[in-house]
Amino acid sequence: QVRLACAGHPLVVVAPAAGEVRRLPATGPPIGVSDTARFGEEVLELAVGDRLLVLTDGLSEALSPADEELGMGRVMRVVEAGYGRSLAELVETLAEEGVRWSGGRLQDDVSVLALERTPAEGA
Repeated sequence: QVRLACAGHPLVVVAPAAGEVRRLPATGPPIGVSDTARFGEEVLELAVGDRLLVLTDGLSEALSPADEELGMGRVMRVVEAGYGRSLAELVETLAEEGVRWSGGRLQDDVSVLALERTPAEGA
């Protein structure tokens, strides 16, 4: 089980081993915007093989030489195409896509936190 609060950070992707890749909504405003802000949480039950990715906007907002953003739709298609690849290969492919899309000139940092549920030891 994973409990996640997405405080103004809507770049969380769940990639189930069986099923559709989906994006999680923000559960509150960005931290520091309001002293009275309340933050909800998303509770996920991850099955073996399910993946959870948290991305910075430097990837989704990477601009092409024609000033077009890479966008979350394209990012999610890369994640979908990553089924069958190792988690490390998927992260590398995401980073490479940002560099390729931007013509080698990313304007912002690109960070990816990627988790995969693995079988319990001895199972």
